[in-house]
Amino acid sequence: MENYDYDEIEAYIAKARRLRSEAMGEYLSLAWQALKRGVLVLATAGKAKAKDRGRHVPCLPA
Repeated sequence: MENYDYDEIEAYIAKARRLRSEAMGEYLSLAWQALKRGVLVLATAGKAKAKDRGRHVPCLPA
C-alpha cells in the first residue's frame, strides 16, 4: 500500500477549486460586459429608429 500525503492532496484540490472559481468569475464578468454592451447597442438603435420615424420619405424606384 502506498503512502499518500493527504495534506498535499487537499492543498492541490483547494488550489484547483480556487483556480476554477477565478476562471468562472472571469467568464461571467466578460459575459456580463458583453450582455450590457449588446443591450446598450440595441437600446440606442431603437431610440435612433424612433427618432428617424416620419422624417424620411420612402425611396422611389429608379
